[in-house]
Amino acid sequence: MADEPTAKPPTVAFLGPPGSFTHKAALNYFANPSAHELVAETTIEAVVTAVEQGTTTFGVVPFENSSAGSVQPTLDRLLLSARTFPGRIHIIDQYYLPIHQCLLARDDLLTLADVTQVYSHPMGFSQCSQWLLQHLPHAERVEVTSTSKAAELAALNPGTVAIGSQATTQLYKVRVWLPNIEDQSDNVTRFFVLHQSPGRPTAEDRTYLYFTLDHSKPGSLCQALDAFRVGHLNLSKIDTRPSHLQPWHFYFMVECDGHYSQARVKAVVAALQSVCEKVGVLGSYSSLWRLT
Repeated sequence: MADEPTAKPPTVAFLGPPGSFTHKAALNYFANPSAHELVAETTIEAVVTAVEQGTTTFGVVPFENSSAGSVQPTLDRLLLSARTFPGRIHIIDQYYLPIHQCLLARDDLLTLADVTQVYSHPMGFSQCSQWLLQHLPHAERVEVTSTSKAAELAALNPGTVAIGSQATTQLYKVRVWLPNIEDQSDNVTRFFVLHQSPGRPTAEDRTYLYFTLDHSKPGSLCQALDAFRVGHLNLSKIDTRPSHLQPWHFYFMVECDGHYSQARVKAVVAALQSVCEKVGVLGSYSSLWRLT
């Protein structure tokens, strides 16, 4: 009797190449490597699209850094998905990862004065901005899609360095020249885990949602935010992103206490719908820190 085919494990898309901080977050979150297949994507947009189209089961994307703020490509792509395909993808969990940035270089680069270019993700540059001003003010900064891509490029191009994780030294021909060059030693990034089905309620949850409103009406934003006060839902984060519908028109993306399945959260969403032009829920997830 022929053996039955082995079921393929669920796939997890992450911002690659391998060795990126998002790769480490995905490895830590989905701790059993045999139970999941990790798939590197070249951009945040590609990770969200893969979940959206069902070509991967889960997605992991960077959302916010404690010193550099929100990851805008993640906000924009989640917002686009929610507006284009409402309910197609959901934020189901969050994961916190301490970030220690290293200056990565080839073995033949010996002095900082010889560095002509620095590769990194925009968040990497932001997290190390003071260090760069002090030690490499002469070097050109070249933004790339991830810190692991930066390491890959630094390995190929003489006279260049990268800002990225120590893990990249195991994958690309670079060494840790200087460790821990981040401006703040308590540097942490929060990642979102994405899925097509909504997350289940836990003991303590948060909900991430968005709305837009009539910008010409005085007090419209104050009226919308007051719905959270009336509903006794604390706000922990507010972002503003261009709507791309017309100049100077914005969407507001907010994180509040509670799970969307709860009556108190639904009541606040209903109150928002009565005063806003458009309202949508991006997901609900545990508010507890998962940190390694």
